Amino acid sequence: MKRYNRITPEGTRDLFSSECLALRKTEQKLSQLFSSYGYREVQTPGLEFFDLFSNGARALPQEEMYKLTDLKGRLLVLRPDSTAPIARMVSGKLKGAALPLRLYYNQTVFRSNPSLKGKSDELRQMGIELVGAAEGIADLEILTTAAEALGISGAGDFRIEIGHVGFFKAIIARLGISEEEQNEIRSLIESKSYAALGDLLAGMEQTPYTDALKRLPRLFGGEEVFAGAAELAALCDELSEVLESLRNLYNGLCQLGFGDRIIIDLGLVGRMDYYTSFVFRGYISDCGDAVLSGGRYDTLYGEFGLEYPAVGFGVALDLLVKSIPQEEVPIAEVLIVAEKGQEIAAIRLHQRLSEEGKRVEISTFSEIAAAKVYAENQGIEEIIFLQEEGAE
Repeated sequence: MKRYNRITPEGTRDLFSSECLALRKTEQKLSQLFSSYGYREVQTPGLEFFDLFSNGARALPQEEMYKLTDLKGRLLVLRPDSTAPIARMVSGKLKGAALPLRLYYNQTVFRSNPSLKGKSDELRQMGIELVGAAEGIADLEILTTAAEALGISGAGDFRIEIGHVGFFKAIIARLGISEEEQNEIRSLIESKSYAALGDLLAGMEQTPYTDALKRLPRLFGGEEVFAGAAELAALCDELSEVLESLRNLYNGLCQLGFGDRIIIDLGLVGRMDYYTSFVFRGYISDCGDAVLSGGRYDTLYGEFGLEYPAVGFGVALDLLVKSIPQEEVPIAEVLIVAEKGQEIAAIRLHQRLSEEGKRVEISTFSEIAAAKVYAENQGIEEIIFLQEEGAE
């Protein structure tokens, strides 16, 4: 007996009708937005070599990747991320292209979630990559585009949380602890696990920097966060520079009219190691998970032999579409019923009415009585019955 021929694998799901319509409309809106800023679409293979995601800052945990082998025995993965493959493309096919490069993508990534917790392993994403543009107006462009993407989606009220990994990295570098301990602290700060973070740091030598880490996840809110962070920033020049950079971004977004949508979160330290500067996440009402995330990653391209700064973000389409009020798929306006021998006439009539902009179905019932029952069930208001004597 086949046990799995009627279900989808864990972490995946089917989409039907109105869900597909909402997805396509959202993709169209975002494509138009990205194109209006000069971004051009790219696509990368669904299969990549494991090596692309196993080294340097772009490394991902092995247990999160779906792995397989090719005919030569080489280890492959289903694409778990889009930023690294695009960096590979830029370093090869697009090497030497004029900078900056504005690229956008619309593709699926695959991430294994061992604990699941209702999360999907198959993630539809759209996003942009601005390659070869240093800090400044490029960062404001990315954040503005992200805000506009959430605004036009129709998903409702939204907010964007902004942080800066430089704050965390400057502090953690002064503790002299292992990479494993750093990752554990990062995870606890990201999840705002205050008690667990306090317990972990209590076992370390107590310095102004361990105290700063304890306070980091509590520094979130509006403009008042900058005043609260000023004391920590006084610990070293590097922290002062990071805070000033973040303040400039915040002020710029306020001047652009997004001030009421922005939350500063110094506990937002970035899950991916390749982020080097500001990071951000977008949230919409009635959805607890981030539907958008991104930031600046100025060292990633160096791993491909290119000293290109870069910044970008990705949108989790599945989460976004779930929050959009779904429309019913438009039904047909006309049902064509063809008596035996009138099949060709039915096809031609369908073509003509479709060219006139009407939504038309051809009935699979040749008897008018059965066709009437079908039309009533589907809400189709007009029936054209083709017979030898003519149309009725």
